[in-house]
Amino acid sequence: MSLPDHPAALRAQLQSPLASERAMALHALLELADQIAEPALARELHAFADRGVPYFDPEGLAYRAWVARAVALFERAGAAPRREGGRAAPAPAQRVRCEGRLRVARALAHAG
Repeated sequence: MSLPDHPAALRAQLQSPLASERAMALHALLELADQIAEPALARELHAFADRGVPYFDPEGLAYRAWVARAVALFERAGAAPRREGGRAAPAPAQRVRCEGRLRVARALAHAG
């Protein structure tokens, strides 16, 4: 899956009426978290994505705040240095994060 190339593209995906588009955008954030070299930011991205997509209400303040936070994290991660050599093997503590990825995968399967 390719990462959005611009914060506006991510925002458009997160505000799409299609659940599959929103789930793919969240998955892209997880992919980005695995590529950056700043562990604190990677943890923050994983924690954000592990909560999943909230109730879709594009006019609601809470949903718009969630989208704004996702875009802000995307911008911070875009400016962060990348890991050398690609992905690192997941440590035991990172296996818990896989639950969030399973939720995203299930949402994609259900939306399709």
